[in-house]
Amino acid sequence: METKDYTFIKFVLASTFISYLTIFPCKAQIIKDGTLPNTSIIKTQGNTITIEGGTQAENNLFHSFQNFSVSNGGIVLFNNSTNIQNIISRVTGTSVSNIDGLIRANGIANLFLINPNGIVFGQNARLDIGGSFLASTANSIKFADGSQFSAVNTPNQPILTISVPSGLQFGSNLGVIQVQGTGRIIQDSDFRVPLDANKFSNSLQVKPDKTLALIGGDILLEGGILSTKNGRIELGSIAKGDTNIKQENNGWSFSYDKTSIFGDIKLSENALVYVNSLKGEGNTINIQGRNIRILNGSLIFSQNQEYKQNGEITVNASELLELKDSTQFSLSAIFTSNFGKTAGENIQINANKINMEGSQIATTTFSDASGGNIVVNNNVDNLKIIGSDPSTVNPFGYGGINTFSYINHGVGGNIVGKIKTLILENRANITTNSSSYGSAGDVKLSTENITLKNGGGLGSTTFNMGKGGNVFVNASNQIEIIGVSPSVGASTIKAGTFGSGDAGILEINTPRLSIREGAGVSTSTVSAFWVN
Repeated sequence: METKDYTFIKFVLASTFISYLTIFPCKAQIIKDGTLPNTSIIKTQGNTITIEGGTQAENNLFHSFQNFSVSNGGIVLFNNSTNIQNIISRVTGTSVSNIDGLIRANGIANLFLINPNGIVFGQNARLDIGGSFLASTANSIKFADGSQFSAVNTPNQPILTISVPSGLQFGSNLGVIQVQGTGRIIQDSDFRVPLDANKFSNSLQVKPDKTLALIGGDILLEGGILSTKNGRIELGSIAKGDTNIKQENNGWSFSYDKTSIFGDIKLSENALVYVNSLKGEGNTINIQGRNIRILNGSLIFSQNQEYKQNGEITVNASELLELKDSTQFSLSAIFTSNFGKTAGENIQINANKINMEGSQIATTTFSDASGGNIVVNNNVDNLKIIGSDPSTVNPFGYGGINTFSYINHGVGGNIVGKIKTLILENRANITTNSSSYGSAGDVKLSTENITLKNGGGLGSTTFNMGKGGNVFVNASNQIEIIGVSPSVGASTIKAGTFGSGDAGILEINTPRLSIREGAGVSTSTVSAFWVN
């Protein structure tokens, strides 16, 4: 009986302690592991944890933690000297890093954080660092001299290096990287004006001309927002293999030659990846994975506002790229827009299979400079685009790959693709368009089979003084153009004009062309028209 009473007392005390932690949570849970020659010094004052010490090797500063998490309202300051270029941190324990507060560092130091168990950024996670930021679930960071800083094999490690980071090495059990948030609250129409990356104060953001990189196992942006200015955003999902890091003017670039199997990336709940440029290197968004899904009104978006030298959005999916489930007010989409004095960013797509439903991949220009091109590379096996039910943001239920010249004299971007089977159905379209003085871009497609059905469209149109684009379609097997849509009309391949500008050339090459059920091929004031 006494034993039972004693057990009950222990239970009550434990429950009370747990309740206390629930009511008064710690603002950060950071514990050093003592594995480095000079260990980290962790000081707590109110909601702020200051991290000093660590082991310095010239411009590199190393920290090693058993746990590293920051609760909502917490602040973690890496109080490094300003001559430090790289703060390199690892988590050697077994817990996921939950970051829902602010991480700061002094000067222009880059910050590396590796935790093989996983990293979760809550909706209140913020960065205040002068350099680039890399979060990874890699096992170790590799350096140019061949040494490693490992989170899983800490005993008897070599002397810490003065070399620059050159890669990431992954194990067999890769943790997930998750970014949570409330999603973008602005509508698609708001992206037709220049936007400042600072507008997204609820985002995980780095300073201008820097890189924000998430490299790990599966990557989930669940309403999460990533943003920067004149910089680079990198999402890389690895299932097996390693990746290399290269120093660039705007942070780092990453290559995946040593990655044998990729993991999955999903953007959902109005997630946003956004970069805007004013000058310099321009915007770069690079997304590398196996199955890449852009869902629920999520958006990958790049905007040129002044002068930039280069930059583009690149999406590499070793298996599937999928865009679907647009919301009433937000398209699931990949966009670039140009308000600047140099050409807009291109969109490069590499995938084995592309599925789109009521969604869009598009480039636009609102200036006298040209819009970006859209290039679908590597002989996509199947590209299928389907329209959707009408909505506020998409009143006709379109879905498509499109380029636009809206105002001024900027030339719209070209659309170029190598696709084995292309299906455009239920108001879906691949088109270049001009509603201004600038010409529309060209469409150049090389395929085996094309099917346009129930209002599917392919071609180029001008609605003003600008010239329409040329349309070159090659299908080595057949082209089928079938049926009509009550809302948009017949399925068609066209080079058309609804303004004073001339239409472009329309050239179709295929051994078999089937047009039926009210569908057609149309041209107007056309300079040349061939069907071979």
